[in-house]
Amino acid sequence: MKKIKLIINIILPSIVCVIGLNFIFGELYFYPLLFGVVLGLFNWKLHKKKPITGVLLSIIVSYATFCLAYFGWGGINKLIGLVFENMGHRFYGKESIALKTFVMSFFLIAPLLVFYAFGFVFNITKTKLTKSIVVLSIIILLSYSVFDLYLTSTNNILPKSFSVFLWQFIMALGLQLILYQQELKKVFYKDK
Repeated sequence: MKKIKLIINIILPSIVCVIGLNFIFGELYFYPLLFGVVLGLFNWKLHKKKPITGVLLSIIVSYATFCLAYFGWGGINKLIGLVFENMGHRFYGKESIALKTFVMSFFLIAPLLVFYAFGFVFNITKTKLTKSIVVLSIIILLSYSVFDLYLTSTNNILPKSFSVFLWQFIMALGLQLILYQQELKKVFYKDK
């Protein structure tokens, strides 16, 4: 029974994020609100501060990382464009550069920022498992983005909304696994 309750505590926020996205889909600036509220409320007792303050910090951190990734994408895209222009190259691959900087910003930098920044909100134990979860989450997101770019260039099968759903699901699941890693070890390794 304890195992099932723990698994539900870990998976449920990811599922709620995906279900919540169905109600706010297309409203870009509500994505971080949903992510912050869900993680803040589901991890009510795991905040470094008082629970209400923790939920507010969770929302602030979610918006801060979203804005850094979003505006970082524009800045990186512009910087790389200027470098290529100054090197004598004309924008032979303007769309290609934009896609690569998008992937780098939202599927590499944003997850790193989220994992790092939520360390200020929650009591996160930094272990080898924490690092493994972060790396695995980023590998899954980057693999999906490369796969999606390939499908888009050939024959788009997946809807564009899928990347938003996958990002929130993987990131919420990764954070939950990190937050509950001690409990997972106690429950699953005590039998052995």
